[in-house]
Amino acid sequence: MRRLLAALAACSLLVAACGDDDEDVATDVGQSAETTTAPPTTEVTMPIDLVTDLDDELPAGEVELRFDAVNVSDEPVTLVFPSGQEGDAQLIDADGETAYTWSATRSFIQSLQERSLEPGEALTVVLDADLSDVAPGTYTLELSLTVQDPPPALQHQIEVTAP
Repeated sequence: MRRLLAALAACSLLVAACGDDDEDVATDVGQSAETTTAPPTTEVTMPIDLVTDLDDELPAGEVELRFDAVNVSDEPVTLVFPSGQEGDAQLIDADGETAYTWSATRSFIQSLQERSLEPGEALTVVLDADLSDVAPGTYTLELSLTVQDPPPALQHQIEVTAP
């Protein structure tokens, strides 16, 4: 009886050690095992440039943050807004912390909207901001267009001054 149990244990170990995986199966039937990788993706950026003529100094108080989204291509471009929000603004301090976000205290209609820009045409985005709670200092102002597949945010160094 002991010999039978020992033989069964040995067979179990042998079968477990000789297990098949997908490569072995493919090789066993005369096929080569292949690995596939996803094709490289090319990131296409929207042909929109964000530009502003904001001063380098803004008072800590009510200000108007204005920028233009300009179609820099030779073809019309359709901007798709997933809500009533057209743009956003953030103030980022030297430590990378966000000191202010324009949209943080606002609500927007959830409605898909489209706007077509002809070559060279611009969409002006105006954000009425209240920087009263922002401490005076140097910040990076990031202005962004809130569309599907947005262009890179515009970064502008500013100094927030006491009112």
